[in-house]
This record gives sequence, C-alpha cells and structure tokens, in this order.
Amino acid sequence: MATAPAGPVAGYLMLQAGNVGASDKTGTGMWCYGPQAPPNGHWVACGNNQYAGQMAVDVTRIVVNPAKTRAIALHYGDRGTAPVYTDDGMNWNACSSGLPPDPSTTKGGANTQGMEIDPVTGYVYIMLKNGDIYRTTQPQ
Repeated sequence: MATAPAGPVAGYLMLQAGNVGASDKTGTGMWCYGPQAPPNGHWVACGNNQYAGQMAVDVTRIVVNPAKTRAIALHYGDRGTAPVYTDDGMNWNACSSGLPPDPSTTKGGANTQGMEIDPVTGYVYIMLKNGDIYRTTQPQ
C-alpha cells in the first residue's frame, strides 16, 4: 500500500487488490480508497493501464517519493514483469530499462525481490533475487 502522490486520487490510499471495473472487486487491479463519499470514503479504480501491456500479477511493493509526484509498483518478481510507475495516480507505464532479464521467469524479465526509495536523494533501489542491487539513473 502507498498514498497516491498526484492527480485525481492524490492522497488516497493506493493498493493492488480487485479487478478494475468488477462489481464484486475480485481478481487483480489497482484501487484507491478516498474520502469523497460519506460517511467513511469509498474505493475507486486508479489504474487505467496499470499492467503496461503485461499480465495482471500481484504488486508486492509500492514506493512513493514525497518530494515528487511519482509512485513505482513492483510486481511479484518470479513472473519477470516490469516495475510500473505513475505520475498522476491513474495511468501506469512499464519501467525496467537496465534490469537484466531472467529466462526462468514467466515473462523473461528481471526476477525482483524488493524495492526502496532514498527519501533524501529520490533514487530508487531494486534488489533482484540473485542479490544484485540496481539504482535508477535519475531521482524518481
């Protein structure tokens, strides 16, 4: 979970759980919980293209740089799907340039283990399951 950094869902609690558009909210999708509907808020879909051309898989970590308006989500690493990011809390784009592919994964991408953001510099660090650590080339 994380707080959506910008756009129409800024400040909403953001998490991956539920199928976007499904009335029973089953399956996978990005959802945001916000304060606009009485009495205690409501859930809204906040992932117009969260898979960025990839299959729907669980998100295991979301990091947000409080100094910028970007959230980055890391999918279940064994699938080899690309991390995705959003600058508006709704539209998601793949971001895996520079991460080495792992052919043992379902999609052949990087086999990710974890992700953190340095709150001072804004750089994002991604750890692969083999123990390698990668850093973004620009603050996020």
